[in-house]
Amino acid sequence: MTNTKLDITVRELTRDYINNDNEGVRAYNNQLDVRPPYQREYKYEGKAQEMVIDTILKGMPLQQMYWAKDEEGNLSVLDGQQRTISICDFTKSKFSITWNEDTHYFHSLPTDLQELINNYEIEINLVEGTQTELLKWFERINIAGVALKDQELKNAMYVGTWLHSAKQYFSKRDCPVHLDYKDYLKGSAIDQDYLEQAIKWINKGDITEYMAKHQHDKDAQPLYDYIERVFTWVKHIFPTYHKDMKGQDWGNLYNEYSHITTPFTDEQLNTLRVDEEVTKHRGIYPYLVTGDPKTLSLRAFSKRDITKYTAEHGTKCNICKEEEATQADHIEPWSRGGATIYDNLQMLCRKCNGTKSDN
Repeated sequence: MTNTKLDITVRELTRDYINNDNEGVRAYNNQLDVRPPYQREYKYEGKAQEMVIDTILKGMPLQQMYWAKDEEGNLSVLDGQQRTISICDFTKSKFSITWNEDTHYFHSLPTDLQELINNYEIEINLVEGTQTELLKWFERINIAGVALKDQELKNAMYVGTWLHSAKQYFSKRDCPVHLDYKDYLKGSAIDQDYLEQAIKWINKGDITEYMAKHQHDKDAQPLYDYIERVFTWVKHIFPTYHKDMKGQDWGNLYNEYSHITTPFTDEQLNTLRVDEEVTKHRGIYPYLVTGDPKTLSLRAFSKRDITKYTAEHGTKCNICKEEEATQADHIEPWSRGGATIYDNLQMLCRKCNGTKSDN
């Protein structure tokens, strides 16, 4: 690998700049791929964009950028995508800044300030090597800066037709998954959270295996179709949306319980919401689907009640009468109306509590 220092002006950088989904993001006489497949989505907006332009107008240095040059002579941005797009977008008047207390797009700035920006020099470190070497560099410089998330690093590993298609469905600001299901998913599209979650659900948590297998598929339609099935099912069994439905483990619930087709009513949800024994309302949805009360984090007996019980009844298990009692348990189960009160307390050993049935 070799490194070469370059100084280029903003005028040179922004020449022939394009930014669209069909042609990608290119600059520098159309020679520079600003957003190669391994790069994260554009995140700068508002103050972050303004800070880049403010730095240039004040003649202060921007942090060094890294470009890559592969074996075929193609140029791409290794580090500096966010700053590059901010600069290019501003010179195309795609956003405004506040300068001397006035709002300005590039075209409305005085001519001398436009020239100041166009003549500003940016320091580039040009790295040349094989694709494997360049990806290693990309990973290293992002660890030193703002570290890439796991899914972003996996995207860098499995570049191909499938990934390009998957990003259109899962990773753009206004992608279909964001528009239709953002209220059910945690994280964001541009941080790759939706894509990561979808792959985990469809492939039992193994992202690497799935991406390696499908790297050269013509598109990611099957993954999108899967997500469509998941949330069609969710919306059917829970017809009324509530805020705490966001971020639930919907895919894994669907994988195991998609045979459930009878919708749950608001009355069923509200009964659990007002139950003082239920301490985790987010657990109501998986409880209704699975029937497992552990998801509800039912109210526990207090240390005072446990101490009192032990003093009155001894330390042996209330069922087998032999082993030491270490776990507090309801005599009358919560599922049959038993409350977490002293009169409904018994102490059991781990074995008896594990085999005890609520029936």
